[in-house]
Amino acid sequence: MSLFTAKELKNYSFTKALSEAASGRAPGVEGHLTGLELECSDAIRAHALRMTGTEPLGPQIPWLALAPIGKSINVGNALQGGFLVGEDLEAVVPALRSASLVLALGAQTLTNLKGDIGIPAESSFQSASWLGESDALPDPGDQAYQRTRLAPRRLASMAVLSKQLLAQDSLGVENFVRASLRLTLGTALDKGAFQGVGGKEPVGLINNSGVGSVTFGASATRAKIISFQDTLTAANVNPADPSGLAFVTTPTASSKLMQISQNTGTSATRWLWEGNEWSGNMAGLPARATTNVSGDRLICGDFSQLVVGFWSEGFSILTDPFAQKKSGLVEIYASMFCDIAPANAANFVVSTDSAAQ
Repeated sequence: MSLFTAKELKNYSFTKALSEAASGRAPGVEGHLTGLELECSDAIRAHALRMTGTEPLGPQIPWLALAPIGKSINVGNALQGGFLVGEDLEAVVPALRSASLVLALGAQTLTNLKGDIGIPAESSFQSASWLGESDALPDPGDQAYQRTRLAPRRLASMAVLSKQLLAQDSLGVENFVRASLRLTLGTALDKGAFQGVGGKEPVGLINNSGVGSVTFGASATRAKIISFQDTLTAANVNPADPSGLAFVTTPTASSKLMQISQNTGTSATRWLWEGNEWSGNMAGLPARATTNVSGDRLICGDFSQLVVGFWSEGFSILTDPFAQKKSGLVEIYASMFCDIAPANAANFVVSTDSAAQ
């Protein structure tokens, strides 16, 4: 449950919070928030202290402040003020979803976590048996389990905005600033999910030793694309809801795949990737492209089995209006604690080489 009411979130001004935070009189001195924005920051700070025993630094921004405020056009006359009526804000996950491919594909989210969290996953199972009326069930033996561990990792990124922009009081500017930071954080989230190397970063799918693998060895073929699904089937991946299944690669690879025919000997040509470079389908599954995948690798899996954990109701901001003062720009550093891992790595298959050969 959110710390804030719908009315509070509707009246929250992200640009006001950033502008006030950037009003410090000297380097290293944060400006002071006022009004509703201060109350929200204090509420997040107190909540984090209760949950983790640690009080976060810097002004706190509610996650929901990143959600876009929509325009509602009056059916009579939009010029009579109808366009000023804002719609209800979206929930915490949709606030980043439009900028994060991982979340858009349906990754599970866990919010307000406290300490490390372990997610057990059954890695083998005992088959059922047909028995007579008084037959004893065979001893199933020891079941095999594995555990995915999520631990808070600090994710930080930066957006650069002009002081003049932050001073504007308009719905369009408010949405622009929200989208800017949402894109910044969403991009960083995806990089960790796809290509994180462990340590300070999550272990991304490309570097996860538990995922399945397929090697192209040459230009992609339809048989190779289907083999990704074959590998999932061999690992007993059989999702009750297949809507989370998808392919993900880079625009470079999708461009190449769009030019490879999947059939020969017929007049009607079909392509391995059908759609545009960013969104299409392959072998019956949605296919998405992002520059956040390294090495032009191809990933296939059930993204509903990817878990994203958040340790707070909001994120911290630090503003620096001095580094680029000659240009009238403000650097905004945003940080949060989160982690990403598959509930069971067998739900994913990654190519060992480039899909753009």
